Amino acid sequence: MDAAHPYRALEVSLLELEADLGEDEWAARSGGPFVPAQRRAQALRLVRPVTHGTQVVWTLSSPDLSGAVLGQLSLAQVRALHAQALTHESGTGLRALHARRSGQLDLPLTQRAASEALRQGRPAEALEHLQALLDGAPGHRRAPAWGLARARIRWTQGDLRGALALLEGPDLRGAGRGVTLLRAQVLRDLGRLPEAADLFGIAERPAELCLLGLTLRELDRVAEGEAVALQAMRGSTGAAAAYARAVWGRLLFSRGAYDDARREGEVAVRTLRRGGGLPFLRSLMWLAATLDHLGLREEAAACLREAQDEAVRTGDHHARVLVLTSLAVTRLSACDLPEAERAARSSISLCRSRAHLPQLAAAQHNLGMVAWLRGDLRAAAGHFLESWRVGRRAGRAMWALNASAFRALCLALSGDVRLARAVLRDPRAPQAFRTTGVIAAYLHLLTGDPRAALSVLSGWDAPGNAWLQAEGEVVRGHAHARLQEWDAAQRRFEEAARVAQAGGAPPMLAQALMGLGTLRALRGDAGSARTLAAQAQDVARPLGLGGLSNLSRAVHRDASVPLDFPDVPTTGEGRSLRTLGRFTVDVAGEAVPWRGRTTRHLLALLLAGQLGGRPALLTRDGLCVNLWPDVPDAVAYGNLRKSVSRLRSQLGDAASIELSAQGTYRLTLARVDVQAFLNAAQAGDDQEILRLYGGPFLPGEDQPDVILLRLHLHGLWRAATLRRAATLPAAQTLEVLWPLLLDDPTDEDAAPLTAHALRTLPDRAASLEWLRRWRTILDAENAPYPQDLLLLGRLLSAAD
Repeated sequence: MDAAHPYRALEVSLLELEADLGEDEWAARSGGPFVPAQRRAQALRLVRPVTHGTQVVWTLSSPDLSGAVLGQLSLAQVRALHAQALTHESGTGLRALHARRSGQLDLPLTQRAASEALRQGRPAEALEHLQALLDGAPGHRRAPAWGLARARIRWTQGDLRGALALLEGPDLRGAGRGVTLLRAQVLRDLGRLPEAADLFGIAERPAELCLLGLTLRELDRVAEGEAVALQAMRGSTGAAAAYARAVWGRLLFSRGAYDDARREGEVAVRTLRRGGGLPFLRSLMWLAATLDHLGLREEAAACLREAQDEAVRTGDHHARVLVLTSLAVTRLSACDLPEAERAARSSISLCRSRAHLPQLAAAQHNLGMVAWLRGDLRAAAGHFLESWRVGRRAGRAMWALNASAFRALCLALSGDVRLARAVLRDPRAPQAFRTTGVIAAYLHLLTGDPRAALSVLSGWDAPGNAWLQAEGEVVRGHAHARLQEWDAAQRRFEEAARVAQAGGAPPMLAQALMGLGTLRALRGDAGSARTLAAQAQDVARPLGLGGLSNLSRAVHRDASVPLDFPDVPTTGEGRSLRTLGRFTVDVAGEAVPWRGRTTRHLLALLLAGQLGGRPALLTRDGLCVNLWPDVPDAVAYGNLRKSVSRLRSQLGDAASIELSAQGTYRLTLARVDVQAFLNAAQAGDDQEILRLYGGPFLPGEDQPDVILLRLHLHGLWRAATLRRAATLPAAQTLEVLWPLLLDDPTDEDAAPLTAHALRTLPDRAASLEWLRRWRTILDAENAPYPQDLLLLGRLLSAAD
């Protein structure tokens, strides 16, 4: 066989097996299903052949199989080798493993295998070889080189504190440059940047200089970092020079030269792609951040997908965390809130078991931004508080200050100005505001000082960042409106809409439209206000954005003219309301605990009144009589206001509650199963009706109006089931009718259809099994056998 093409040899072997064996013999030999030609590519991915001389052989599974030619192995044996083969890709690693399984420890071979695995980004395999070396040769335990290797493996796997303990332990203390530089990298990842920068002072090689440049960047010493990166570029060639170029691009990005950063990053990625590894992965993430900042979000997403594949290939835990953090930021920019939330939560789950404090702070900040965009200010403030705490523990002062500023903004927007001011009394806060001036302006605006807001923004700009630039214009517009400078406010809101539209920033476009609506409302043009608010809603709702009028209402809460335009419903965390078969509000498939029984009963009454055509039930008096019949009116009305507020928080974006001028409550059902069910019934889509009906409407609720609507919905489902069953073959008819028989085994319309299907079912064994199941539920309910079932007595007797 051709050693240069091991996969070709594998393909030949699979083809021979396919040609020589029939399907039964293949299954007997392989222990698995027959693999036809069209699945050959999938089968090829299950194995990793290794070349020895001129033969493709396996040396892994057991001593008796070592040296077996691949063509002599069955598919079952190939599959058995698969799991270990994936983690021992190199010939060196395979030979070292086989030597140990044969009872021999080849020390030089094991050393080479560990070094090779670590160099190629397979830390788990490197640790296995290293542990075997230390177990078999105890004298190596105190050797500095192997202690350093153990620390490097722990660092690569994300155990930063474990790596630091080894590096600062007695065996490695003062052991040389390698220990010092690795200690500097670990301290940098732990957020102890000043210490890391001091240790990196001994850097001489290009890779070491690159790390020093990145550390200086995070300390806001960008000019020094640029000088170090240029030194690394001049003193290197090949992949080292390419990585230095990527670092140079990252530093260019930090000072706002985005186009130059993109150019340098693309050149570096093209060069580093051939070798792969962590330098390539980091370069991809930096390029993705630059592309995302320039609005090229599809290109950024492609870079991150490639980075994810590289992180999985190398098995680098820390790299996976970095990629997830970058993915969350990119998805936030694209307003893909569910994907951003998944990436941030995955990052948190990986970080909490390790010591990745900086990335944990970033993930909490990203979750705060998701909640902010959804309009859930309380949840956003909680995430920003956690980000601030972790950021301080990690030594990332700027991250902590930014999180503190965002938290203060959320508190002020939600009306807790007193606590927001307390947060802002932090003496370090002005440092954060110098980097996020628009937040400082927000806070001045929300605390009633629009002139101070305009003063902060007079020297503030965000070139190349459509989000921040548009947001700054929105704040300026509200400040001018607060000062009744109507024409200036109009210009600012229109400029914000233009920038957001051109830069692909939908949340800011919606905020600009809402600002224009606020301006119209303040000037008495209620019709235009409602039109603009509806346009903002059209932008926001498909993306799951919410709370758009929070800013308008908070800034102009004491305006003499009320804001007479509909609010955009506040959204929760992708919530849905289940009413058929169970009564829950779900987030990602998990039920959210009810905020008291009254909240649940209130929603049941609102649903029954609206869907059942009972407007009297939707009035304030109608609800209070049902919920608090023995309570004075004034107390009942207060209870209703509190319960409606709690219910709005519970529902999130699954539904919204509006109060009309006539005092009638109305539900807007967005993600509610019964609404989809009724839409399917109106369209006559029986298949969709059967799919959506999960059981009785609002189980556990016994109000008369709820029971009447429950019976009506059950009748719709029953009629659709019978219509659908009448058009299907016998086997499918039984599957469709079975839920109806479980509900009522003697249903006068379902029983004849079932009996006919049983008589005409070609598979006699299946027919008998269905008969037994039907008889079991009849016996369990002590129900009389239908006449059609009695006619099948002969068939039933034969079964017994």
